[in-house]
Amino acid sequence: MLTPSLAVRRAVCASVATLSLLVGSCAPVDEGVGFTVQEVAVSTLRGRAGCTTAGAEGLSAQLLDEVLCLSAGALVSYAPNPGITLTNPRVHAVLAPAARDAILRAAARTPLRINSGYRTLVEQWLLWTAAGCGLVATPGSSNHETGRAVDVDNWSAARSALTANGFVQSYPTNDPVHFDGPGMDFRATSVRAFQRLWNANNPTDRISEDGSWGPMTQSRLERSPAEGFRIGRVCGMSMMTEPRLRAQFVSQTFPTAATPIALMPGQTQMGAFELRNTGTEPWVAGRTFIATTQPRDRVSALAHSSWTANNRVATVSATVMPGATGRFEFTLQAPMAPGDYAEFFGMVHTGVGWFSDPGQGGPPDNQLQLRVRVGRAAFGATLVSNTCETTAVMAPQSTRMCTITLRNTGSQTWSAMDTFLATSEPRDHESALADLTWVNPARVLAMPSSVAPGESVRLSFAVRAPSENGEYTEYVNLFDERGGWFSDMANDGPTDTTLALRATVTAGSAMMDASVPTDASEFSDGSTMNTRDVVRPDAARSPGQPLDGGCGCSVPTRAKPHATALSLAALMVLVGLRRRR
Repeated sequence: MLTPSLAVRRAVCASVATLSLLVGSCAPVDEGVGFTVQEVAVSTLRGRAGCTTAGAEGLSAQLLDEVLCLSAGALVSYAPNPGITLTNPRVHAVLAPAARDAILRAAARTPLRINSGYRTLVEQWLLWTAAGCGLVATPGSSNHETGRAVDVDNWSAARSALTANGFVQSYPTNDPVHFDGPGMDFRATSVRAFQRLWNANNPTDRISEDGSWGPMTQSRLERSPAEGFRIGRVCGMSMMTEPRLRAQFVSQTFPTAATPIALMPGQTQMGAFELRNTGTEPWVAGRTFIATTQPRDRVSALAHSSWTANNRVATVSATVMPGATGRFEFTLQAPMAPGDYAEFFGMVHTGVGWFSDPGQGGPPDNQLQLRVRVGRAAFGATLVSNTCETTAVMAPQSTRMCTITLRNTGSQTWSAMDTFLATSEPRDHESALADLTWVNPARVLAMPSSVAPGESVRLSFAVRAPSENGEYTEYVNLFDERGGWFSDMANDGPTDTTLALRATVTAGSAMMDASVPTDASEFSDGSTMNTRDVVRPDAARSPGQPLDGGCGCSVPTRAKPHATALSLAALMVLVGLRRRR
């Protein structure tokens, strides 16, 4: 839905007969629509649908910088101000001092919503050549280049306050949102600013710096890079004392580098840097970034998916004018490997350079620093061996012994009360290979005893072939009541598909099983073994008895366990292993 002011502008466009009545775009000017340009000439933006000043923000920022310098204080900012809202980040809140004073008095009486303010030469060209703007003033002749004009979204409510303080509603019928204030006329300065930048960057193709728009200036503007020239401000270069790019640290919500941020693998931490713009270049969203340094643009080990790139951390949320403070919010994500990580950040402005470059004002590349200390995951394991990874051919209802050896690589001890080997993919589902010696059809067994960090354990258990022929693969993983699945983000694996139990069931086949290692030669990495092979007994539960924990489920009726399984179960009862409640 159109706002009243935009609806009026569209309605009156059809009745406009001459260009001389127009100050800017007759159709509503959309100065908030994003448009990405990468190293293209201004001419490629000709004839776009709609009516927008987007597309050449880099060049426009350079032109405004040159105009402000050439005006020598005769153009000044009127925002931020509590009574003034800029409806999009490309509104240049710049007026002649007399007009600035008048608009501030008006805003104290009636809040103002400004749709369009000062326009650079390239912005006026964008409207002039757009397909959806209607009749637009020629570049160099628009009132929006004078430094006295504003378009006010709430013009009807604000008209009385504006006209009472020196503004004139110049075209009440054809362009009612437009108001002109008192002050000098900077239209020629707008053209001359471009001519000076062109000549500085093209010394072999110089044009007159007369401030007049004509074919020579037009052709050079259309050949100019939309993202800006290599050399920016020309005005006062020999006597410049204030660098274009400079920032002063204000605060940060992250702990300082003297205090490492303690994170677990995969854990995230949100925070922000706040810096004051003490240079002369406005900071612009999507162009001014916090980026990695030491060295510059290094891929960060702490990068999070919300970053612009793994070397571009964050940008400002809105334009930060000189003297204002910008906030750069971002999230760190700890890598999975434990250790200390030092990250350095600097500031960069696309199309201009790094704040720490010679001639700029910093901060230096090593000033913004964070340290992250990634601890060992509470629960982690490494697979040493798995005798049932290899497929065995089994007869229906026959059993096979499996031995999985795991090393505790976490910081927590595994316990017989809390740590289980259970089905995964999906987690805790009833297994087709479950044996009656399992805790239940989804839980294979609990730890036989405590397993300290660095120790290894052999977990031996039976799997039972289903009645039907086929290929069967079951995945299992570790689960701890205190910390969840070992494959969860805060833990250190294994994954839910690392530990596989495989069987081919064929009626009438003989059992063919892999050998089970019986010595400790597999622990050549220096870890220790804390227990012998263990089979989890549960033969005392009869078919149909409710599962442990009172879930109300029942074990499917099966053939009686064969003698080997019963003997093993009886043996383990004798060594005092108790069933998990």
